[in-house]
Amino acid sequence: MSEQIISTPAPPSIPESLGQLSLPIVVDVSNNLSSKAEEINHAINEVEPNTPPTLIARNKCGLLINEKYFFDEKGFVDYKKMVDTKFLYLNPDVRRRTKIEAKYGKKFEEIKPIDDKVDDTDLVIQLGGLKHLLRLRGYNDLNYIVNESNESYASVTCRISFIPNYETENRPMDFADNACAHANNTTNFGKQYLLEIATNRALCRCIRNFLGINIVAQEELGINGLPSEGQEDMAVLTLKNVMNTYGITFEKIKAKLIEEKFENAASFKEVSDIPKIKIFNLIERIKSKAAEKEAK
Repeated sequence: MSEQIISTPAPPSIPESLGQLSLPIVVDVSNNLSSKAEEINHAINEVEPNTPPTLIARNKCGLLINEKYFFDEKGFVDYKKMVDTKFLYLNPDVRRRTKIEAKYGKKFEEIKPIDDKVDDTDLVIQLGGLKHLLRLRGYNDLNYIVNESNESYASVTCRISFIPNYETENRPMDFADNACAHANNTTNFGKQYLLEIATNRALCRCIRNFLGINIVAQEELGINGLPSEGQEDMAVLTLKNVMNTYGITFEKIKAKLIEEKFENAASFKEVSDIPKIKIFNLIERIKSKAAEKEAK
């Protein structure tokens, strides 16, 4: 399948009607930013009444002048602390509830993500929270590349061009991440929208990994609240896709392995029972044989 690229434009700039104003859009971090923002907004509203109540502008460090930022001990923005608590909740995996309750000494429904200082591994962040962080950080361009999409599997790469700020020494930065969706890492409803799920997962991972957010996103959760990437080994998934493409059953592969006297082949009950090194070998053999048939 050929690559498809879907582009999403960056946020719109300040209306041209405001461009003639002589305003200190870039201000020194030593100034009182809140006061400066109020002056700018007051001046704009006097000239153009139908404008937003707050001007979206950044200081010379690349930070929004109307936002309160939190920083870590090394001076970088602590984006986790910038997430509104309404976008955070405890991981719903029922198998972890007893452990989580014992860990924080409260009933599951009484645990507060921030007040109880819940670890990142026990939290889930919603897509809305990550989109908010993306707007805070700022970007020039966002692209999705569809690597593969069929009725049983979808793979998408998300690439974001982030604007310069002090954290990158005022250099623009491009960052990309990939995600997939298939029958074994989505819910029954999700199986109908594999491409859409893979797209959202790729977006979440791209934002999370660039900004250093170590909390799994809601879109990345698969069955029973487990992270999607942990539910089936990619080698197993690839072999299943190849088998499906060329109409090869597991029983046929098992019979071939038994014929070749491959160790413990008779005990294999599913694809995941086959050693990974043999899985890669089978993938290549199936593809090579298919290519030979097509060449004839």
